[in-house]
Amino acid sequence: MSDNNSNYFNLLTPRAEQVMALARKDAKKSGNSAVGTEDILLGMLCIKVGVAYECLNDSGVDYDKVRNMLEQLSPGGDTALQTDRELPYSQEVFRLVRLAAKEARALNYPYISTEHLLLALLQESGGSLTDQVLDKLKVDRLAIRNDILKGLDSSYLPPSDQTNIELINQDEQMRSGEGPGNDDEDDDLGAPPGNAFATSGSGKHSALRQFGRDITELARNGQLDPVIGRKREVERVM
Repeated sequence: MSDNNSNYFNLLTPRAEQVMALARKDAKKSGNSAVGTEDILLGMLCIKVGVAYECLNDSGVDYDKVRNMLEQLSPGGDTALQTDRELPYSQEVFRLVRLAAKEARALNYPYISTEHLLLALLQESGGSLTDQVLDKLKVDRLAIRNDILKGLDSSYLPPSDQTNIELINQDEQMRSGEGPGNDDEDDDLGAPPGNAFATSGSGKHSALRQFGRDITELARNGQLDPVIGRKREVERVM
């Protein structure tokens, strides 16, 4: 192991180190000559604690399912190695830990946790065993990634939600005259005052039209729900 790789491994939390130890044990049990990223996944499912485990478990991924899938994909490696030597990490594991360190740094963490390891595992590609297992188990990698980030930061918003909020904020700025490019352009001419839905599809109020409802238009067309007998709902809105 190079000094550079050693530096990354020194950043592992005690729980992440436990995952690596369990991965080594599983790799030896499977008869592998080195610890692979699939062993890291199994080790993560063995500890049964933490955000990473919970996100996998909530997605229907458990130890037995992954183990059975690995045996189907790599049926030759089922004889335990009879050796006392410590199995080395594969180059894929070194790359995984470096990627986990990058994820941790991006989130302003000074260490590598099991959550950062899982964020890196979800990026496995190229037909590796881990990549094949995640695909065959129909794992929604983006959903798990968002769940992890929510677990690490309760104020985290998935990219789609964040984009929608930014669009709506931009739209409100435009309506109040604070947004850029609001120089009384001609694209709002002819629109009724306060009617944000009357602009063209490429107009600056497209976000409100896409994510909201024009109540004035609905009332005009008699499409609003009746309010008689719905006192609670009316009071809540008011």
